[in-house]
Amino acid sequence: MYAVREEVVVLKEKIAELMERTSQLEYENNILRTGVNQETLDQLNSLILLTGQAASNAAQPASNTAQLASNAAQLAINAAQPAINAVQPAINAAQPAINAAQQASNAAQQASIAAQQASIAAQQASNTAQPVSNSGKM
Repeated sequence: MYAVREEVVVLKEKIAELMERTSQLEYENNILRTGVNQETLDQLNSLILLTGQAASNAAQPASNTAQLASNAAQLAINAAQPAINAVQPAINAAQPAINAAQQASNAAQQASIAAQQASIAAQQASNTAQPVSNSGKM
């Protein structure tokens, strides 16, 4: 499905480039026509008409391919939608369990912190309660 979308993007970019090139050529054509007599223009118009029809015929397959790619992408999206819809209730059902697990994890973390603090306090109390040895001997 990604490849189809990528192909559509590439084709759209190519069409944009061709449109830009066409505009540039039309501009140049208008400039060139200003210095040519009518008979030459008539011959040129006939040639352009034939060339334009050939270009249109050549461009039609690319346009058809882009449309087919777009249709294929839409079909893939439509085909995936039932799977997405089927999974959504499971996600919704799992959410309370996920929330409860998160709360339990938070509580365990708080209990671990409290245990560490109690251990530190016990160690400090043990250090202050130890009798001093060797204080009366000499």
